[in-house]
Amino acid sequence: SVEEISQGAETQSENLQEVAGEMNDMSATVEEIASSAEEVASTASTAVERSETGQEHAAEATQEIRSIEKSAAEAATRVESLDEEMEEIGEVTEMITEIAERTNLLALNASIEAARAGEAGEGFAVVANEIKGLAEEAARATNEIESSINDVQEMTAETADEMETMSERVERGAGTIEDAIETFDDIAVAVEQAESGIREISDATDDQAASS
Repeated sequence: SVEEISQGAETQSENLQEVAGEMNDMSATVEEIASSAEEVASTASTAVERSETGQEHAAEATQEIRSIEKSAAEAATRVESLDEEMEEIGEVTEMITEIAERTNLLALNASIEAARAGEAGEGFAVVANEIKGLAEEAARATNEIESSINDVQEMTAETADEMETMSERVERGAGTIEDAIETFDDIAVAVEQAESGIREISDATDDQAASS
């Protein structure tokens, strides 16, 4: 019986040694898992910081875009005011053109009357010719002004269209950045949750390593 007990004790000792070896292996594995979990937790923490930085940059970009949008709206308003002023100037030049045409007609009638008066109307004829020349110069000048106004109006119309297009693009850009901010928020929340979970795993594996 003593020999059987002795053999059983030896067998149990061998089994215990095998269990101890396996426990050591398991302990090492758990420690590796704990170390890996710690590294992942550190990476998650870095991701949280970067997502917060991304949020700050996106918020700054949103402010800049809002400022640009405001400036574009003010510029568009000024362009519209300029276009209205050009229209008013155009109306004035039309009046000047009409006056010049009437003056030219009056000067022509005066020349005819001076010719009928003979020698007595020669001096008046000279004055009528001068008035006619001035009227023609005024007509040419107003034509040039009208041409310039038309050019300016075309340019302001193009500028207004471009400003409107730019405003639409800025608005779309602002919307895109707002979407990006929401995405950063979602990422930050998700990463924080993941970090919390990984910390729990890390603590649990540390406890398990200590227990083993």
